[in-house]
Amino acid sequence: LTSWAFHCTTVDVIHDVMRVAAINIAVHQLGSPWDLFNGSRQF
Repeated sequence: LTSWAFHCTTVDVIHDVMRVAAINIAVHQLGSPWDLFNGSRQF
């Protein structure tokens, strides 16, 4: 029972870290300042 509880806790922590990393990557890609000028025209 103890090893099962430790395994589940470890897996939950890994999933939480991966979820936060995925959210941070998505936020930085969608909201980066380089995207502001990506579709603008130059005269």
